[in-house]
Amino acid sequence: MDSPRRSGPGPGLLLALAALAALGAYMYWAQNVAGHPGGPISVQKAIWLSYALATFYVMPAHFLADTRVRRAVRFVYGWFLLSWVARGAAELVLMYVWHAWIPPYGVYHGLFNLALVAWLMHRKRHDLAEAVGPADRTAVRYLAVIRLTQLAEITFALLFYQAVDFDTRDTWFAGEGQSRFAFINTLTAVVEAILLPLLAIAVWRYYRPAAPKAPSARSRTAAKAESKAREG
Repeated sequence: MDSPRRSGPGPGLLLALAALAALGAYMYWAQNVAGHPGGPISVQKAIWLSYALATFYVMPAHFLADTRVRRAVRFVYGWFLLSWVARGAAELVLMYVWHAWIPPYGVYHGLFNLALVAWLMHRKRHDLAEAVGPADRTAVRYLAVIRLTQLAEITFALLFYQAVDFDTRDTWFAGEGQSRFAFINTLTAVVEAILLPLLAIAVWRYYRPAAPKAPSARSRTAAKAESKAREG
């Protein structure tokens, strides 16, 4: 049995997205002005960083915590989020402590996640088919956005690794004004033009009040019978 469903979400999602937007701006300043390790980062990649964190962490966490969403849907998001928490911890250590992170690790993880989500959705296919509430539909639809984002992340990782000649010891990001990153940055901008509106739509649907539930045929019949009884 699913948990009791709360009436509506609080401002947590909007606050988290605002924090990620600020993080993207900070990363642009840190890499391009302050000269932090990893080299310069382009505007497109700073935006992508914020978007990817929103899609891989923030949105799954809020769908997971939202009791308006059916347990089967939250089950899928829970395992996906756990996978990305493990990935994030490993990547931070390998990148900033040991300086040993390479893009193929992210590619392997991305392929694993695509297989994981596909398997989980297949396993819960009957329960997902019954997820017809507004919050359920928003969460299920966003699983498609997550998979598209994961495919884009894999593609970007492969292109970046090739662009740096398979040497990421000093270059961790695609910077601006460098011909070797021109295609990656252009492709990133195109993908963002597609996926950012989908994120905005999902957030709007997340906060949209649920439509009043239409009375069933049985309840309408009972209401008519009661009305006639009163008239009689």
